[in-house]
Amino acid sequence: MSATATRMPFGAYGAGGDDGRRWAASLATSTAIYAAMLLLLMMLGGKRIANVVHKVVDVKFVEKIAIEPPPAPVAPPPEEKPAEPAAMAPVVRPDQKVRKLDKPPPPKPMVAPKQMPTAAPKEADPSED
Repeated sequence: MSATATRMPFGAYGAGGDDGRRWAASLATSTAIYAAMLLLLMMLGGKRIANVVHKVVDVKFVEKIAIEPPPAPVAPPPEEKPAEPAAMAPVVRPDQKVRKLDKPPPPKPMVAPKQMPTAAPKEADPSED
């Protein structure tokens, strides 16, 4: 075991110092495989694309299209205001109690207090808990 392998964690699993040739061989092999695949695709698929590009169709129109004048503008229909629906009449069922109420009391004026209250409220008494 080398001195660097013992200093590094998992150093025993690393390869030795002769790694220079291994990556070059794998790079050369993968490059050759990709080049062969590219050449195969160019040989098989290139002709089909070239045939489609060279097909040109010459089209001549014999008849001319008559251009019609635009139609006359149509006047908008007069707006009709919809009639308001009739209000429903209050229906009192025979089993329903109807109480006659007096007019409601007048609202109290909203006035800010003039002095700050000093007494604690009844709810704050801890003995009542």
